[in-house]
Amino acid sequence: MDPQNPTRSPTRLSGLTSLLGSGAWAIREASHRQLVSDYNTYLKAGPAGHEQIEKLRAARDTRAEVLDSAQAQAPGVAVLALYGTILPRGNMMVELCGAASPHSFAEDVQRAANDPNVTSIILDIDSGGGAVSGIDVAAEAVRRASQIKPTTAVCNTTACSAAYWIAAQAREVVITPAGEMGSIGVIGTHVDESKLMDEAGLVVTYVRSTPGKALGQPTEAMSGDILTDWQSQVDRIHALFIADVALGRKRSEAEVAERWATGAVWFGQEAVTAGLADRVGTLSSVVAEHLQQASDQQARQARSQRRAADPTYGRLSAEADRLDTLLAAPLLLPKDAQTEVVAASQRLWEAVGTVHASHDYLDPDYAALCVRATALQEAAHALATPTPPEAPDMKTVTLTAHDGTVHEIDATPEALQAFLSGQLTAQTALAQTAQAGAVDAALAEANAQVATVMTDLGAAFGLTAEQAINGTGDAWIAAAARAGAVTDYRAALLSELETLAVTVDGNTGAAAQIVKLAGQASLTDLQTTVTAYRDRRDTLVPTGRQSAVPETSTPEVNKPKRSAFNRN
Repeated sequence: MDPQNPTRSPTRLSGLTSLLGSGAWAIREASHRQLVSDYNTYLKAGPAGHEQIEKLRAARDTRAEVLDSAQAQAPGVAVLALYGTILPRGNMMVELCGAASPHSFAEDVQRAANDPNVTSIILDIDSGGGAVSGIDVAAEAVRRASQIKPTTAVCNTTACSAAYWIAAQAREVVITPAGEMGSIGVIGTHVDESKLMDEAGLVVTYVRSTPGKALGQPTEAMSGDILTDWQSQVDRIHALFIADVALGRKRSEAEVAERWATGAVWFGQEAVTAGLADRVGTLSSVVAEHLQQASDQQARQARSQRRAADPTYGRLSAEADRLDTLLAAPLLLPKDAQTEVVAASQRLWEAVGTVHASHDYLDPDYAALCVRATALQEAAHALATPTPPEAPDMKTVTLTAHDGTVHEIDATPEALQAFLSGQLTAQTALAQTAQAGAVDAALAEANAQVATVMTDLGAAFGLTAEQAINGTGDAWIAAAARAGAVTDYRAALLSELETLAVTVDGNTGAAAQIVKLAGQASLTDLQTTVTAYRDRRDTLVPTGRQSAVPETSTPEVNKPKRSAFNRN
């Protein structure tokens, strides 16, 4: 070594020398430049180089102290650091300057994942990325740990390129308010030393067993097939990078490639909005959250152990499970079983309340069991309380006309009123045109046919044949209300008045005029007119010779005193 110009041999860092000369990197540009600068400073071996190395070592030691402090405050929570440039194991830069080894990091993660005393894992990440070699190992270790226990990666304050490759595999990704994240992509570096060799008068000859062996050596120009091969390697690593990020973040590879794998970086909330991170936070807040979760888990385990030794809780909890199963399908329970369930739920509720009030009123498990017993009791009593059947939600009804034809009628007031009016008109015409000697037979047939119509209509509204033909007006009003088919009362009265007028006066034109005038009268006057025509009809045609034509009934208080469907 020349005392006037001291240098260090690059052979001491042959691994890093090879990577910088022709290696694949998942690293942001600024971090790569800083790595090359630090490497050159080291090689110069002068005071500046020595001071730089000491600064790097001091920074490494400070970070280690901060991490040790955080770990000391978080028993049961593993806080693992990933600081600085990521370089493969065996690289002296890891020992000299505190660079991160992906293999050592993977071992730490696996150890924490398998440690029964560790309830959760926090990854404290501050790295701009590094060499691709070994990143897949670290990423796989984090992914497996996330499947075993809660694992949170904290971008504190940089998680770019290879560092994000690893962080994305955690169950949750948190970024500090000013943290930097992203730079997804791969670069390849190649230092062409061929001109330097020419100037030195040196010629390097490569003898290869196959043309594609170890292309891109430092003394070879990067062009032609060599460049094509090197580009293919970078593309394949990039595809692996995208696939792992997509797997960790539960996104499609197409989305990651299009939206994230552009080399861009996001800061703080931007990364959350873009989907690279789950939320904004700090290392201290995440540590506090994990400590609380660990405390809750330990409390649950302690309660579980106490419950296992508590026969009363076990018996009551088992009874609650049994009632849960029975009440899951209440319609399948026979009547006697329903009664037993109600009684059992009452006993459970009383027993839990007694124990909870006596000495375990502060026990959260007994409190939860008390709430559960109350809910089961309410469900059982609801099972024992019959609910009134709901009115059928009909869209159409099937009715048989006076001539025996079957009709599918919309279940609306207008459609039903039109059908019935048509049937009444037809029956009236049949009675009027019948021969004198066949009046009784015609009326009997009309009565039977109208009875059929009424029976079918009553069945559609949930009435029996007896209720449909001889039932009270209130029964029909209630049935019509359940089916949503309440007709316009005034229009029904006018329709009935027209039929009565034709029957009594035998003059269609006169009947139309009467209806027109009645349409302008008050509802009370209209009801009085209809009642008068009913009386005239009863006088002209004896009751025994009448068709069983239903008269309009009203839901109003001032409706006629006579029942529309029962004149007895």
